[in-house]
Amino acid sequence: MKQRRSFKFYTGLIIVAAFFVQYFQVALAVDGVNVLIVALERDFGWSRLEINSAISLGALLSVIGVFAFGTLIMKFSNKSFLVPVSILIGLDVLWMANASDLTSYTISMVLLQILLVGPYISSFALVANWFLKKRGLMLGIITIGAPLSAASFTPIATKLIEAYSFTSVFTGIGIIYAAFGILVMFLVYEKPEDFGYAQDNLDLTPEEIRTKKEELECGESEWTLGRLLKTKETWLLVFSWGFVYVMMTAIMSQLIPRLTDVGFSLNQSLLMMSVAALMGMPMSYLWGWLDDKFGTPKTCVIFSFAYIFGSICFVFGSADNVIFAFGGILAIALTTGGMPNLQPSLQAWVFGRKDFINTNRYINMGHMVLRSSAFTLMGFIYARYGTYTPAYVFFIGLSIITAILFAMVKTTYDKDRIALMEQGEAK
Repeated sequence: MKQRRSFKFYTGLIIVAAFFVQYFQVALAVDGVNVLIVALERDFGWSRLEINSAISLGALLSVIGVFAFGTLIMKFSNKSFLVPVSILIGLDVLWMANASDLTSYTISMVLLQILLVGPYISSFALVANWFLKKRGLMLGIITIGAPLSAASFTPIATKLIEAYSFTSVFTGIGIIYAAFGILVMFLVYEKPEDFGYAQDNLDLTPEEIRTKKEELECGESEWTLGRLLKTKETWLLVFSWGFVYVMMTAIMSQLIPRLTDVGFSLNQSLLMMSVAALMGMPMSYLWGWLDDKFGTPKTCVIFSFAYIFGSICFVFGSADNVIFAFGGILAIALTTGGMPNLQPSLQAWVFGRKDFINTNRYINMGHMVLRSSAFTLMGFIYARYGTYTPAYVFFIGLSIITAILFAMVKTTYDKDRIALMEQGEAK
């Protein structure tokens, strides 16, 4: 057994590392697209369709990354995987920062979309390893990084790019991410059993902890691809969260262009995005609390109604109809606060921590295929109609379907959770 320190020490480092990943996942894969569109349209004259097509291609190819990265994590460990991939992300951002032609930008963006998937799933797996009863709340805490990123990254990066340059700002980001990869080598710890602790620091005997450690480390997962394909919950998770990914990615990646298109100035749009994201920070904690209080499936049903409300508001919201516009901002706060933590929480609720990475690499492939369509969808609709409004009308119906799918998730295969549910200690 390794040198033992306090449970809070180890989990504190996990939370900080996972928080960092969440922040830059949103900054580089979703909300940062707002910065890219403004900067690249202005500096190089590339169209929104060209910029979005590169991102869409990367998002589609990230399907390969989901499976490959999941397999690597299972073969080695979260830590052994997270270090080199984080360094590669930093180097790729450096390349993108210095790209001066559409081909270089496209290749670097495709690689970035693929690579970012790795730390994202790894961070959730780490939290699932360390927490069970408090998993929802802890995921809510680390995913505060997502709305914080939306609140701070886009406005700050926009101002810095105006003051310096796109190249300088993204060069700095690349260096920061590479440095994070090096720090992970010394700060991230895989699971509590390595130090004689149980999940949530539950009061288990040393023998019970050793048994749990042996169960985690021995044998292959029972969830083969064939079994997953025959399981109803697999398809419910694929399509419910896949549809959420489409809506979240489409709305957030084009938020600034949408707001400026309907009459708001760039500064007003940046302020509205920051307000929505700041409101989303306590929402992350709230969704985590609801998750542990009422159970993940029921909380996800409630969550889906935020997209119905938001889609309606974006259809009618404009500088001349600020009530609906600010309703859309509230919906963004609710969705950015809940989506990053509820998705992995529901998957862990169904399959448990031992099978999280294995099942995630298959299920997330479906998510990435659906998500990849978001950028092209928005680019095509804007090119065809000169407005994003038809997309939001479509999202109203898609949100209703998502709510129904969430309501159909009723079975957990997690033996630890089943045991706690039988004792009345978990939902």
